[in-house]
Amino acid sequence: MKDAVHLILFVSLTCTACSASRAEATSSDNSAPAAQRAEQPQEAPARETMSAKKLAEARSGFEKAWNAHMLVERFLPFAKDGSQSGVDYKGWAASADDRAAIATYLKAAAAAETQRMSNAEQLAFYITTYDAAALSAILNEQGGVERPEAPDPSQSVVVGRKKTTLGRLSDQIGRDAPFADPRAYFGMICGARGCLRTATGLPHPKSIDEWLARGEEDIVLQTTQMDTKSKTVRTIPFFKTHRAAFEKAYGSLAGYFAHTLEENRKHIRQEAQRNGNVASFDASLWDAQIKMLQSADVTFEFRESSLLNRPLMLNSTPHRAPRKRKPHADECLLSVYSQPPGTVLVGGESTGKRTPATISLVVGKSNEVAVQFDDGAVSDTKEVKGVGGRRFKVFIREPQ
Repeated sequence: MKDAVHLILFVSLTCTACSASRAEATSSDNSAPAAQRAEQPQEAPARETMSAKKLAEARSGFEKAWNAHMLVERFLPFAKDGSQSGVDYKGWAASADDRAAIATYLKAAAAAETQRMSNAEQLAFYITTYDAAALSAILNEQGGVERPEAPDPSQSVVVGRKKTTLGRLSDQIGRDAPFADPRAYFGMICGARGCLRTATGLPHPKSIDEWLARGEEDIVLQTTQMDTKSKTVRTIPFFKTHRAAFEKAYGSLAGYFAHTLEENRKHIRQEAQRNGNVASFDASLWDAQIKMLQSADVTFEFRESSLLNRPLMLNSTPHRAPRKRKPHADECLLSVYSQPPGTVLVGGESTGKRTPATISLVVGKSNEVAVQFDDGAVSDTKEVKGVGGRRFKVFIREPQ
């Protein structure tokens, strides 16, 4: 598969993004009538303006409850289609105090003065409010079911003293508002079915870019494949549903993937320089894919991905990337990623670990690392020298 290569990203986000049919069910582009989609937010009845301090207090209470009911990877239930919610709906429904925290926050959000917020503050505020409103609708309408349906996009909600709907609010966040970012679609609740969750925290203004980037890492990395020979990009229906938003922000869907690849290439090169592995850095993979994406005849295919069946990288910390254990002075750790997943081999012997996995290397020696895929094929070997107290990463793809 020299020409058929997978999109490799290592940007460092929480997210519940809708893929496939459930994403289309929650998108106002596909599920709401044209007249309703054209509806603009309306001024809500006059009410007392919520102070920034009271809004922060309400958000803090909601965030505390949120973190108490988000599921980390080892506890996360999967549906047969590989989707996951990352939300403990039963726990939410059983706790009157935590349900009250949602209502308190929504009341504060309804009276908030958004005009004084920066773009980053507005984006974090609106994403948090959307998730609170969607969660409230799910709990009120469906109770504590383990895998609820997506909330009705026509559900009314008041945000910043303006009355709107969940569907309209979603589009405002991802496409229409001055602060909009289509990557925000990765992090909005749509119910358990067909949703992807890649972390567990609420977005914060100071770390919103990191929060958004984490969603790209976990979703795009696992669901997008590129064939440079046929100039074809194969990805999930999520990007078809929200294509207009990505085109508005990046000029085209191909432009979005090209931009993300360029940022990823820069990130990986910098990491290789820090780890002293510049000689092993090969940019040919990124170069070929970016060149393909910049061509006029690139084709997109939208389909479900079997890769969704493997666990996503989840984070129980509100707004920080997962902390990785620092290697001891006499050990060297290597994180191995591959597309598709497979068993990690060191020196031709199986480690018993499947990618993504972290293994220990022999310090002071060159370690031969490869991946054996489920069809029996073995990847090309990568040599990594073990350096005490260091951690490295390698990305491996299946051979042609």
